[in-house]
Amino acid sequence: MRKPIFYLLLSFPLVMAGCKSTPSNSDIENSIKSYFAGCKNVEIDDVKKTNGFDDDGNYRVEFTYTINVNKDGLKKLKTLYLEDKDKEEQYIKESKIIEGQIREAEDRKQRVFEEQVKAAPRYPNSGDPSIRREYEQAYGEWLRSPEKEGFSQRQAEIEKEIDKMKESLRELGNQLRPSANWKSNSFGIIYSYYSQGCPNRSSKFMSMDVLKRSEQEFRTSNDFSALFNGYETPMSASMAMRKTEQGWRIIQ
Repeated sequence: MRKPIFYLLLSFPLVMAGCKSTPSNSDIENSIKSYFAGCKNVEIDDVKKTNGFDDDGNYRVEFTYTINVNKDGLKKLKTLYLEDKDKEEQYIKESKIIEGQIREAEDRKQRVFEEQVKAAPRYPNSGDPSIRREYEQAYGEWLRSPEKEGFSQRQAEIEKEIDKMKESLRELGNQLRPSANWKSNSFGIIYSYYSQGCPNRSSKFMSMDVLKRSEQEFRTSNDFSALFNGYETPMSASMAMRKTEQGWRIIQ
């Protein structure tokens, strides 16, 4: 009768070893969601453990998850982009007209200057002091002449036209200034929407990869609006965890 009890005692450690606690999907999900507390536009879903193993006194889990984004906000962001695009097209169209007018006025000013040069007494090529004195006297009288005054007035009037047109161009730029720098920072702007309100540590589980599918579609179609589609993004990660009195926790 003692023999069965002896074998039962021997097998007890093996049973306990087989029942060693490891993080469940819900343990992983609760831990990773704590990293996204405060996020306004994204949430974590469909967390699935794919592998797990002991790792230097901790337990390392490998898992997949999905990042879902608030598409309503992306629609508003897309509307803002389209409005900015219209503004840019309008600015390009109207600024070209004003810039053409400025160039035409500058050409007129240059022609007036050339007329003035032709009308002014010519500098003598002679080294004779008396001839030079005659030139200086004649040039001084010409500077005070009604003819020179007429040239100066015409140039000043054209300069006022140019200043007025340049001011119009600046006002046009302020009026049609885009709300964001889409050309050089489009992905950064959209990623900022994804990460709005998220703590810095969320970047451990959410990188620019959330835009990978949208970026691929954009590169293929050259359609910028593809960046606002807001696809569900499958992700994968690995992290070390340790069991505490409060349950399984991520090791920083």
